[in-house]
Amino acid sequence: MLTVFAVDQFNHILRQEGWPLKRLQPFKGKTIHFRLPPILDLRLIVQENGELLHSHDQPEADVTLLIMPALLPGLIARDESVYDKIDISGDSGFANELIAIGKHIRPGIEQNLGKIIGDIPAHRVVQAGNDIFQWHINLTRNVSEAMGEYWQEEQPLLVKSDAARKASEQIKVLQQDTDRLKARINRIIQATNVD
Repeated sequence: MLTVFAVDQFNHILRQEGWPLKRLQPFKGKTIHFRLPPILDLRLIVQENGELLHSHDQPEADVTLLIMPALLPGLIARDESVYDKIDISGDSGFANELIAIGKHIRPGIEQNLGKIIGDIPAHRVVQAGNDIFQWHINLTRNVSEAMGEYWQEEQPLLVKSDAARKASEQIKVLQQDTDRLKARINRIIQATNVD
């Protein structure tokens, strides 16, 4: 259900803008794997007209875009520096084109919805959607932080950075002490061999 909605929204935005369809047409047949864990895992294929189609049977994608949930507020706020933090693998030329389109596309969700249900209800729907979306991002971040703390404090699977740094310093001191002891033993052996 979310997949169908996402593909429909992508294509609606592409058609509304127009120019991205032309830029995607040379990539006909190429596949994209959008990952937004745990919300979205979507495989798309570029059609001849530049629109996207859900790809059920493409095991390997030409480009994979991994977008961590923490990046979403920046993407929504149109912060272009956030695009540098998207994990990209695969065809770099195709990926660069997708990123360029993402940076310059202007989805007018509220305006489009306003034509259907009116401006005030559309504004409230979009605001509610943004609030729900932000709640989900905050929930994901809070759960991640809680799990990290649990694994560090209660079930120590992870090491705190301070503890790792202290252990590293102690190992260095132990190594230096061992080297000094080894040098001292060598001097004693040499002194006994001379006599």
